[in-house]
Amino acid sequence: MRFREFESSERRSERFRETLRALFDLDPDLILLQELNPVSVQGRELVKALGGNFLGRVDQSGVKLFERGFPMNLATGLGILVRGGVRTIDVKSSAGKSLPSFVRLSGSFGFSGEKMSFHLSEQRYAQFQSVEHETLGRLLIANMHLHHGFERFPELLSLLEQAVTDGRVSRDQYEKLMPFLDHARDRRLHEVDRMLEIVHEHEKSHDGVILGGDLNSIVSGAAYRMLIADGFSDVALTKVSLANDGGGPTWDPIANFENHRVQRELGFEFPLPNFGNPELTAVYRAFDEKPRRIDFLLIKGSIALNKSARLSKVERFGVPPEPNALAPSDHFGVMATFGSSK
Repeated sequence: MRFREFESSERRSERFRETLRALFDLDPDLILLQELNPVSVQGRELVKALGGNFLGRVDQSGVKLFERGFPMNLATGLGILVRGGVRTIDVKSSAGKSLPSFVRLSGSFGFSGEKMSFHLSEQRYAQFQSVEHETLGRLLIANMHLHHGFERFPELLSLLEQAVTDGRVSRDQYEKLMPFLDHARDRRLHEVDRMLEIVHEHEKSHDGVILGGDLNSIVSGAAYRMLIADGFSDVALTKVSLANDGGGPTWDPIANFENHRVQRELGFEFPLPNFGNPELTAVYRAFDEKPRRIDFLLIKGSIALNKSARLSKVERFGVPPEPNALAPSDHFGVMATFGSSK
């Protein structure tokens, strides 16, 4: 009736308090969050600590009827916190259509919610909101969390090929694995394509687009390349970002050792088959322990061109002072500052 938990409720609460402290110190106008669990409770805590207007969307909840059902400890999802110099607005497309607050990107038949929910497999959503910023103008905000399976990332293929050379993995197992990697790639591409349908329909009625989220993919991955090809700019690939360490890894089991240690010691199960060969699982773990950037802030439109509101800083946050210290999350956050820094 419950999902296995990797940490105690006390430790999880302390990490969330660290999140609130970090965000309070940064004092951002707009915050995009993923994997809030439960969404409504953590949303209320965010507003209590930081103020503003919280908009949440459950993406994984299982089977629930008036909040009762299974898994009992799952009501995770997305959140947008609007505060400071930002206000929510209603903007219609040129065809007169309202911007949806969310769309389902992938998943089987069903729906997700904290009180009422019915789905038996993973679902993924994107969350949307129109806002007005005092400097940047009218913005379309997109927040999403993509499918988490590995694809044919060059670093993973290199490890697999070495395992084949060493005789730890057979060539047949290597070839049988490829369709699973391609399935994850294709699912993420479908999710991005569905999200872009909404962006394309509504971006002309906005001054710019800000897209944030956990892509579960790297810069050489298909989902990221699709977004860049669509015209998005990666704020981490700027001189400003590189000067402030904003382009560093957001998934870093070395610098964020304590959070990742818990998952590793309790045997996190990768969403890939090992065909009865534990050496394949060892390869998955070896890749997963490589630091990489999988969380992104991407911008498009006049926001990327507005000289009076150019990026002044891009930085990571939630990085512990030492690897053994407890960080707010197993991911590091990314913050972009436009115009003069606060």
